[in-house]
Amino acid sequence: MPTVLTAGPEPVALARSPGFSPAELRRIHRLVDENRSLILEKWNERFPS
Repeated sequence: MPTVLTAGPEPVALARSPGFSPAELRRIHRLVDENRSLILEKWNERFPS
């Protein structure tokens, strides 16, 4: 089963992750936190309200 994130840009929540180790998940979480502004900007460009 693939890794799945819940819908929407905030908050990001992991639904399941059979393919990543705990260390990889921590790194992914850190990268999302560090790039939250850019992610939100691109999300809003793709899905304008």
